[in-house]
Amino acid sequence: MTTLNGCSAPVMTKSGLLQITVHSAKNLRKADIFGKGDPYVIIKVNLGKIYTTVVKYDTDSPRFEESVHCILADISESKLSFEVFDKDIIGVDDTIGCAFVNLNKKSSIVNSPLLLSLPEKNDCGNLYVSVSFTPMKIINLPSRSGKDRCQLNIM
Repeated sequence: MTTLNGCSAPVMTKSGLLQITVHSAKNLRKADIFGKGDPYVIIKVNLGKIYTTVVKYDTDSPRFEESVHCILADISESKLSFEVFDKDIIGVDDTIGCAFVNLNKKSSIVNSPLLLSLPEKNDCGNLYVSVSFTPMKIINLPSRSGKDRCQLNIM
C-alpha cells in the first residue's frame, strides 16, 4: 500500500455521486388525438423513482434542462431508466416510450449528452440526457491515537 506522510493513498470506490440531466426530447410520438402532447420524464435508478421533470405543454420537442443528483452505493449494479409520458387531464397518463442505461459499462458514463431512442413503439422520438459519475475516495487520515481513520470524500 502506498503511503504519503504516514497516510495510505486514496482508494476509489464503486460508491459515488451520480448526476443526471434531462436536456430535451425531439419528435415524440403523438399520444393525444388532438393537438400536441404534454410530455414529462420520470427517472428511476434500479426501479426506484428519483425524479420527475416538469410537464411541458403542447409540444412534441420539449426542452427540460433539469438535473438531479443521487448517491449510488454501487455503480456496477445500477441501471437507469427514463420513462416519457404524456400528461392527460382525464384518466391515466399515456406512455410515450422508455430508454435504459446500464451503469456498469464505463462507456455509459459520459459528461456529454447521450442520445437515447425510445424503443417501446416505432418512431417514439429521442431523449437527450447526460450522465456523469464522481466516485467517492476513501482517504485514511492519521488520528491522535496513531491509528488511521477513514474519511469518505466525493471528489
